[in-house]
Amino acid sequence: MTIIDVFRQQPVADVDDEAIKLLSLRMFNMLASAQALALCGYAQNAAILGRDLLETVFLIDLFKRDPSAIKRWREAKTSAQKAEFKPVAVRTVLDQLDGFTEGKRAKLYKEFCELASHPTPRAAQMLRAGNGLAHGGPFHNANGLRAVVSELGRLALQVGLHVAGFHKLDEKSADAVIHFGETRLAWLSEFYPGAVQT
Repeated sequence: MTIIDVFRQQPVADVDDEAIKLLSLRMFNMLASAQALALCGYAQNAAILGRDLLETVFLIDLFKRDPSAIKRWREAKTSAQKAEFKPVAVRTVLDQLDGFTEGKRAKLYKEFCELASHPTPRAAQMLRAGNGLAHGGPFHNANGLRAVVSELGRLALQVGLHVAGFHKLDEKSADAVIHFGETRLAWLSEFYPGAVQT
């Protein structure tokens, strides 16, 4: 979130830069809101925001790789033009660019849909506390909270990584990017120890 805040304070270079800044602020608000909801006992609602965050992270990733797509996205008017930026289309392009064939992006998106965003039988399970009873209103379930906060952490790393790529590095933003990189490595070392080479 610090990366987004520093990026927000940089002068707007052009309309494409403004679009990225606005999407970044959207992600800042989603991260803050999802964290607040999860800590207040609304894990499912936090996960609903997580899905929106995931879609936006994928879109920002696409824009970083293909800056010309920002203008097409901004100016899309027809259904055919907008179809290029539907979540499934963006995931497909990113998978192709990365050479991924396992569909991990689609699986994660589907998890968010089934557990939170869509009214499914699986989503109803998120309304159950540790005792198996369904609850209305806030309640804390250690497993649900852990899962949601973990996913938000993973998404926050992606947000920071992609937004940092749009920074014009000056002293202030360089410090924020360096601090983010250090925090990211510490987080990865903790949760994915085999992924970090020292």
